[in-house]
Amino acid sequence: RPPQWHLVFTGTGLLAAVIVAVFVSQLPPPPTADEPTELRNLAPPSRIQADAGSFGDSLVARLDTVLFELGISPSWVEFRAAPAGEVDTIAVRVPRDLPVASVNRQITEFIRWHGGYIVRGVERRGPAAVDLTVGIDSTVTTFFRLRLDRSLQRRSGHIAIVVDLAAAPASRLRRLAQLAQPLTLAADGDAAVPPNLTDAGHQLVDRIPDGAIRLDEQATIAEVTRRLWSLAEKAGDAGQVVAATRLLPSTLGALEVMLPRLERRGHRFVTLAELER
Repeated sequence: RPPQWHLVFTGTGLLAAVIVAVFVSQLPPPPTADEPTELRNLAPPSRIQADAGSFGDSLVARLDTVLFELGISPSWVEFRAAPAGEVDTIAVRVPRDLPVASVNRQITEFIRWHGGYIVRGVERRGPAAVDLTVGIDSTVTTFFRLRLDRSLQRRSGHIAIVVDLAAAPASRLRRLAQLAQPLTLAADGDAAVPPNLTDAGHQLVDRIPDGAIRLDEQATIAEVTRRLWSLAEKAGDAGQVVAATRLLPSTLGALEVMLPRLERRGHRFVTLAELER
């Protein structure tokens, strides 16, 4: 063919490449996966583990902290160190009120966050048991056995939190409306309660009940967080508990962080009306 054909062919190819490059550059960036919630409270590894041994040791050292977020007691976790050249085994007994799949997911995210991966996963006896073989690079380091134990149950209970809306600015009410857990809202008859709060499954009352445990005394975020942990302990012992707080910046910030964490540990947030049924 004449040389002009080659010029036309080459020019068409370059034009197509430019069009594709421009199109790809305009695509939105892929969404970044959120860091697993239970890992936000752990300092990330200072570096990718230098060898399989340090990776396996680090998994064992940090695992209790991760399982604590699910309400799993350290006494339900058994570590068996393997002889040289073999694989460590970690057996986790899962309480009857927690799906084995939830524990599987949390451990899998923890391993990936830590730089490792699941070499093999096997579900045995239906959803009641899962075996996970874990490694880093090309080396298997750890074997997890997750087993449902119907004799175990997490220490959890029903928690009703009454929030006093008196003098609360609109910005805090908007943040309060973002909470997924049902609350009881205390407002006198003259107070205007935004519809997005009353329509979100919250109960509206005209006063705070007597005997409610106060969360807002010395209300720093750290103190309110400590009181919420203590509240959860009381709910685990008594089965249910009622607390009250003003809608302060510190209490709101603590509620935003702690309610999902306590819910993952098995506690159920309810309104006063649900608690009285």
